[in-house]
Amino acid sequence: MLNPQSPRLASGQLVEEQSYTRAELRQLFDTADTTIETSVFRPSGYDSVWLFITQEASSDPQYQSRLVDTNTLLWSSQLGRHTQLVLTHESRGLELLVFYRESLTQYVDAGFRYIGRFEYQGHTGTSLASLTLARSGSVPSIEQIQVQQDEQGGFNPASVRDGREWVLATIVRRRGQAAFRASLIAAYSSTCPVTGCKVEALLEAAHIIPYLGTTTNHIQNGLPLRTDIHTLFDLQLLAIDPETLTVLLAPSLIGSEYGELAGRSIRLPAQAIHHPSRDALRAHRIRCPF
Repeated sequence: MLNPQSPRLASGQLVEEQSYTRAELRQLFDTADTTIETSVFRPSGYDSVWLFITQEASSDPQYQSRLVDTNTLLWSSQLGRHTQLVLTHESRGLELLVFYRESLTQYVDAGFRYIGRFEYQGHTGTSLASLTLARSGSVPSIEQIQVQQDEQGGFNPASVRDGREWVLATIVRRRGQAAFRASLIAAYSSTCPVTGCKVEALLEAAHIIPYLGTTTNHIQNGLPLRTDIHTLFDLQLLAIDPETLTVLLAPSLIGSEYGELAGRSIRLPAQAIHHPSRDALRAHRIRCPF
C-alpha cells in the first residue's frame, strides 16, 4: 500500500483491461479539462500522464502504433510539446497510463481499453518518431536473472585473467563512476544519509533514477549509500519519501534488522544545492510496489 503522503496516482482508480470512454473518465476523475480529447493528457491533481492510442489512426502501416506484445508498445507521434510529458514522465515523478484501441469502433462510444502503466524507453526518428514504451515491472526479476546466470554454467577460472583484478573491477563497477561517487561523498561528508555509516570503503554512488548517460550523473540524482542499503534501494524495497525525506520500507523488511530505519530522516548535505531531487525521489517511490 502506498504511503498516505505519497503522490496521488490515477492508476489506483482504474481497472486494467476495462474499457473507458472519455466521458466516463471525466466523471470518474471529476474533470472538465478539454485537453482530455488529445492523445496526451495530464489530469489535474494527479501525478499521472494519460496516453490515448488508436492503432489505426494512420492509414500508412509504417506509422501505425501497435502492441508488439503484452509488455511492449510502439507509438508513432510527431515530436513536440505534447510528447514531452511522455519522454520526461519518469524524471518528473509521473506514472504513464496507456489507453489503447485498435480502431475507433472497437469499444462502445469510442472507448479505450486501459492496459496499465508503461515507461518510456526510447525513440527513433526526428519530427515523426516511433516511441518504445515498456510495461512497468516487465524488466526481468532478480530471480529470473539468477536462473539465466545459472544456466550459463559454473565459474570457469580459466576465463579470468586475474582473480584479484576481477574482484576489484566488480567493486569499481558497483561503486559507480569515480567522479560521480567522489562528488557525493564530498557533499555528504563521507556519510551514508540513511544509516550514518562513515566507512567510506562501503559507500556506493546510487542513482535515484536509473543511469541513462552522463546527464543522470548529477549530484541531485545520487545518494552515497552503504552497500546493503544500495541493494535494497535498487530492489525497490527501500525508498525515501519525497515530501518528508524519511525512510520508507517494504512490509517484508519491517520485522528485520532494517526495521529501525523506517521513518528515519535522512542526513542532508550542508549545501541545499546538493540536496537530492524530490522529483527523482518521487519517480523512484512510484516504482516501489509497496
